[in-house]
Amino acid sequence: MDRTEKGTVRGALNIRTEGLFTPAPQPMPPTGGPRLLRWLPYLAVAAVAVFAANPGTEDISMRPVGMAREALLVLGLSWPVPAWWPSMVMLPVFSLHPPFGPYVGWAWAVHAGLLFLIALRNRPRVLGETVLLSTALLLGPQLSGDAIGPRHFIAIVLVMFALVEADAIGVRRTGEVRTRLAEQ
Repeated sequence: MDRTEKGTVRGALNIRTEGLFTPAPQPMPPTGGPRLLRWLPYLAVAAVAVFAANPGTEDISMRPVGMAREALLVLGLSWPVPAWWPSMVMLPVFSLHPPFGPYVGWAWAVHAGLLFLIALRNRPRVLGETVLLSTALLLGPQLSGDAIGPRHFIAIVLVMFALVEADAIGVRRTGEVRTRLAEQ
């Protein structure tokens, strides 16, 4: 942000929107070792996406949509916030449209994975906003009478959100401590 904008309304709006509306890539930090190992996280996440989407339903026409949904996690490795937005749009479709029923659990698990990636690469404020909006998306239909699932499913997703975020915060803080120790 430009110093002349600090303390102005425009500056406040820039601070407010820079986290959730940034299209900038946030790639994974470089890893040491052989070049092949740098691609290992991408390959592992892509394999999970294929296996998660493939057996979800007997309706073969739904499988590509499920695979596209799961592929958001691969996109999230480099662009976690931009991948989170299509996830937010797709979750109500997967949760409330019966042909996608077999993918509902995986859809929310992928969304929690995107929240994890957001937590690793963004400030706590951005994490709080994404978790708050995701929780509202989960509880909103439940409160309005359009149940996404039984109450135990909602509880499982909320616990999953909490565990993923606690883990991401722990990983991030460990990295910060290591960086400080390396500087000293």
